[in-house]
Amino acid sequence: MQCMTLGMALLATVWAASAQEGAAEAPRGEREEISFWFYSAGTLGLQFQEIAHRFNEVQDRYYVKTTMMPWNSNQKVLSSLAAGIPPDVLMVDRPAAPGWILRGALEDITPYVEREGWSEEMFFSAPWRDGQYEGRTYVIPVHSDIRCLIYNRDLFREAGLDPDAPPRTWDELYAYAQRLTVRDGRGRVTQLGFAMDYNLLLVLGWQLGADLASEDLTRITLDRPEYVEALTYIKRLVDIVGTDDYLRFLSMSGAALESQDAFFNGRIAMRLVEGFYLTRQRKFAPDMDARLAPFPMPTAEEEPISWISGFGLAMPRGVRNPEGAWAFIRHMVSEESQFAIGADMGEIPVLRSVAHRPEIYDDPSRRPLVDMADRCRFYPKVPVIMETYNEAMKAVETALYGRATPKEALAAAQRTAQESLDRYLWREGLPLFPWRAVGWPLIGMAAIAAAYLLFRARRYARRGIRQRKELLTGYAFVSPWLFGVVVLMLGPMAVSVIYSLCDYQVLKPARWAGLTNYQRMLTEDPLFWKSLWNTVYYTALAAPMGMALALLLAVLLNQPLRGMRVFRTIFFLPTLVTGVALGVLWMWLLQPEYGVVNQALGLFGIRGPLWLQSEVWSKPALIFMSLWGVGGSVLIFLAGLQGIPRELYEAADIDGAGFWRKFTNVTLPLLTPTIFFILVVGIINSFQVFTQAYVVSGGQGGPLDSTLFYVFYLYRKGFEDFQMGYASAMAWVLFVVVFVLTLIQLRLSRRWVHY
Repeated sequence: MQCMTLGMALLATVWAASAQEGAAEAPRGEREEISFWFYSAGTLGLQFQEIAHRFNEVQDRYYVKTTMMPWNSNQKVLSSLAAGIPPDVLMVDRPAAPGWILRGALEDITPYVEREGWSEEMFFSAPWRDGQYEGRTYVIPVHSDIRCLIYNRDLFREAGLDPDAPPRTWDELYAYAQRLTVRDGRGRVTQLGFAMDYNLLLVLGWQLGADLASEDLTRITLDRPEYVEALTYIKRLVDIVGTDDYLRFLSMSGAALESQDAFFNGRIAMRLVEGFYLTRQRKFAPDMDARLAPFPMPTAEEEPISWISGFGLAMPRGVRNPEGAWAFIRHMVSEESQFAIGADMGEIPVLRSVAHRPEIYDDPSRRPLVDMADRCRFYPKVPVIMETYNEAMKAVETALYGRATPKEALAAAQRTAQESLDRYLWREGLPLFPWRAVGWPLIGMAAIAAAYLLFRARRYARRGIRQRKELLTGYAFVSPWLFGVVVLMLGPMAVSVIYSLCDYQVLKPARWAGLTNYQRMLTEDPLFWKSLWNTVYYTALAAPMGMALALLLAVLLNQPLRGMRVFRTIFFLPTLVTGVALGVLWMWLLQPEYGVVNQALGLFGIRGPLWLQSEVWSKPALIFMSLWGVGGSVLIFLAGLQGIPRELYEAADIDGAGFWRKFTNVTLPLLTPTIFFILVVGIINSFQVFTQAYVVSGGQGGPLDSTLFYVFYLYRKGFEDFQMGYASAMAWVLFVVVFVLTLIQLRLSRRWVHY
């Protein structure tokens, strides 16, 4: 429920912002409006927006209204498709396109492509084929994102390396990484030779000739020897400095604030990056002498290849203005727009002719990427490709933290991803859910209940005119509440129960699966138990700690001192910073290298932990974050304290009781109803923790699933993996757990709560 509320709130917020923007840019004259949803990936997103707005200037028939979407906004897209109000043009992350295509979310735009005469000769092969399935076109590529190596030429010179000769092989990369790693007198790493993201596993695996799935697309192949070799090599690179030091630099190598990016600050010599990163470097670190190069290959004899990805443009299912949408797509891949993408944004255009223009091709950093674009690899067209990707990234993390060998980590990832694919193929054999067979009995039960109420009402109304007026007045006042309960609460709850017994993927009809979701959850899904344990751990510490701190502050703020109202306001103000803003704030405070908390610990000679990058410290960090918002509980406790009769304290003073005796014998007993209320509400809220964990983990729930709380995992299964039936089953298990815990508290409250 919280996840759906979050998704709808996000939809409403972004929709309102886009409406305001559209109102400010209202076109003159009569134009057909085209809605375009695109990802707001920092500077890249803003430049995409500028190119899109150019469409309004070059023609006068259509007007495009742009809406920025946060990254990984599947819930927004799902909501629009399910409601039948999709945008006209949707920016799609091409690696995720197979999942959208196979679930029927995107329109087949092959007729438009054939009408234009577009073919693979115009586009680079990999981006073009990336948006196709079984010979049909669903996504038109708009830019090419090639994973490559960026290196600091100044640091090469300082280390005595040729700045025009970046490493070409894996062995050279390892040797350069060792040579460019610098330690201080205490042995701490002050400069990292090479930093990567977890996508390096895919790049190296493809270089060795592996793929994520078999040719017939029925088997995930993460356990192939090539991936084991690639992950073993990655572990060697990490072991140059050790996992902890490596993670400290990784936390800075993709900083949200470019001024804190470790590469821009000269603390990382080489990085695995996307091509656009060079444009960011030239903007935010213009004095740095950096260059892109193809990522090193296993041997020098092989031609460089890498992973190519990027965004594409598609028409969602049910698009309202397909001709206008196609006109906009045509604009975004025109030579003018593609030249802006290549020259201004620093990306590799998808049009061959534009990529070979001198302004782009003569750049020594762009030329080698353009030359290798046709050789690059892309994801296979399997419906669970993003689940497979997530498992691959988890395998890297598991090996990086030393929890398993590369072979063991990849074998576990292979099993989980294969189970996801098998379930997708298995669902096609399930029968469609018999909505009529279930719907008519439910309608009949509702009709019987309504008839019974009407019968009772008529009997009551026969007693006289006064009773008739009372009845009508009562029904008039209760009708809004009754409508809300039946339509907005009982109805969705009933549908949720049905979906929990189905395999339901939102964009396809529900299929009857019986108790399969519950059986799988309790017996086959280790992440279910992991997420439940994380939530219980968090609740067991966060709820009592928050309550104790709130009580302490309330007692202090209840003292009859001058200016106490000012202090009460000060302690309440932090509760106004919630949700995403709170998560981002604490990410900066707990950053291992430049965060305020570790900087303060450094004043006492203590090297702070990795916090959110540590499996051990991540949950305590989130518990610590939860104490930020105790101001609301403080106000409730303060109201309870001020409701205690003063004469009881006066009587205790006469008996000679000190502060502690008065607190334990007067304050606490009379405050037990307030304590009970805050305890119940605190436990319920703790079991629904989501936003902070989602923000600080980048939507991944790491490290090693240590911040994957129950509602977080429920959200992932429903809105990222499209398993809404499974998510519904998880929601009902959560309801039962919270309901039982609340009943236990109510039963135990008879022994210690005094009214």
